[in-house]
Amino acid sequence: MFRDILELPLDRDIDGLSMLNEPKWDSLAMVSLIAAIESSFRIELDSADYEAMTSFSATRMLVEEKLGL
Repeated sequence: MFRDILELPLDRDIDGLSMLNEPKWDSLAMVSLIAAIESSFRIELDSADYEAMTSFSATRMLVEEKLGL
């Protein structure tokens, strides 16, 4: 999902990916990520969640928390 939306190559390590180190992670990409996450995982995110989504790791933890994992 992150690779597709941010158009990242398959060999790019995304574990350390963040808004600060990926120029393609702009506001439009963020909206696309939110929509994809909500649709794929059937969860609802709110504005506090959006603010917490500053990195791949933080987003993964947020989704896991919402799913009760």
